[in-house]
Amino acid sequence: MEKRRKEYAEFRFYEKPPKEPVLALMGENWIRYYGEGIDYLHFHNLMEIGYCVWGKGQVVMNKQIYDYSDGTFTMIPHNILHTTNSAHLCFWEYLFFDVEEIVKDYYKDNPSKAEMVLHSIMQDGLVYHEKDYPQLAKIIRLIFELYKKKEAYYKETINALLFSLVMQLAGKNEGASNYHAVAEGGGSKIAPALHYIGTRYIEDIRVSDLADYCHLSETHFRRIFLEDMNMTPVEYINLTRVQAACDLMRKGNDHMEEIAMKVGYQTMSTFNRNFRKIIGTSPYQWKKNTDQNMEILENYHISAKKGW
Repeated sequence: MEKRRKEYAEFRFYEKPPKEPVLALMGENWIRYYGEGIDYLHFHNLMEIGYCVWGKGQVVMNKQIYDYSDGTFTMIPHNILHTTNSAHLCFWEYLFFDVEEIVKDYYKDNPSKAEMVLHSIMQDGLVYHEKDYPQLAKIIRLIFELYKKKEAYYKETINALLFSLVMQLAGKNEGASNYHAVAEGGGSKIAPALHYIGTRYIEDIRVSDLADYCHLSETHFRRIFLEDMNMTPVEYINLTRVQAACDLMRKGNDHMEEIAMKVGYQTMSTFNRNFRKIIGTSPYQWKKNTDQNMEILENYHISAKKGW
């Protein structure tokens, strides 16, 4: 019998422009055939809001398929596997932003509340249509318009609107039984673990603790994690830490030993080994030319260990 090829996912690393509230992908460059020549899902480091200006196709998220058309919009937290497909030209526009930055800034005097809200947000994404949720769609269109014009106080206004959107997403995920875009069975059972890793990667994380956090046996947790993320929990922990290290290298001048410690590695040898395995070069070499090396992250493919 012919051996079926292995499945893999793609990690896409995005960074907001300095001092801007969002990374906005807009305009004619985003009129295209979506999913052409791509048969895999992807995830990224920032939260994504997408708006279909015109066109028809399908959004695949958490192994569920949703039809889209003019006026469909999506809100997808980081770490959620998804993709967009179309048989004809379509026009989407996208916003990427740091949801943790927005929520923690609002709840800076109540960190436990911030963690509770973020936990709800990371449970799942949504696929909605403006005819059903006109106010949400209006807010999204307004953010695009504000960013295009960049008039006085546009940053503050955009941040306030983004906060409104993510709080509504948190509310939808808390009441997932009424959430039409989540298939029966709800969101991924490993979502609490993804959030835990994303916020506490500096700690010594054991897979058994992640399984307990998700109320699963370790064996069952490992199996579901591999099915959902196409990588093992340890591989995902290392990916998160290396991503955080790249952020630190771009934004500051810490010594490499300090960076290793800040992202959860106790020894430089372990940090170097995992960085090279994921990025393909050493941390020192990557830092020498971070702008060029962003392309490595943007095009980096994560091969699954699962056989098909």
